[in-house]
Amino acid sequence: MNVIRGRSGGYFVNEKAPEISRGVLSSTIKLDGSIIIDAIIFRKMFEPKTCFYAAIKRTKKNLDEMERSIREMEQGANDPEIFAQTNLLFHLEIGKASENPFIIGLYPYIFQTLMVIDTTKMIHNLPTHIEVTKYFHREIFNKIKNRDAEKAEILMDAHLSYFQNDMQQARELEIIKSKRE
Repeated sequence: MNVIRGRSGGYFVNEKAPEISRGVLSSTIKLDGSIIIDAIIFRKMFEPKTCFYAAIKRTKKNLDEMERSIREMEQGANDPEIFAQTNLLFHLEIGKASENPFIIGLYPYIFQTLMVIDTTKMIHNLPTHIEVTKYFHREIFNKIKNRDAEKAEILMDAHLSYFQNDMQQARELEIIKSKRE
């Protein structure tokens, strides 16, 4: 919601503010291969702390959804589309578990804007990416389940750092590949 001051000094709430904000964000950010790393750095600024609060506030339903996403990721690990979708669901559920209305409202749009699914599919064929992602999701889940907020936060930061490294590798491999062609 957007609160604005009226002509006579009263305040009004614009109910469409989240949609307006999203529109501004999407028109401002046009991701391409050159700024994907910046997108990951942006995620590192808020996802670890979101994970911290998810560990404190999570419910059984949140845990069930996170565990389901991990199970489905493990079962569909060879399919880039399933892997990417279940990866996204895991991160979105952490946002829900934080019980922060700003995170809950903006997480889906942020992840859509940052092309999480596309970037996950892009690095799907890197040798260790699948196993490392499954490992981090399982460990983060366990820390959230055990309400170990500090370790959940640290693990999310490590997960995103590893993802950042994978993206850098994928970009370098793509550059090498394109130079050969």
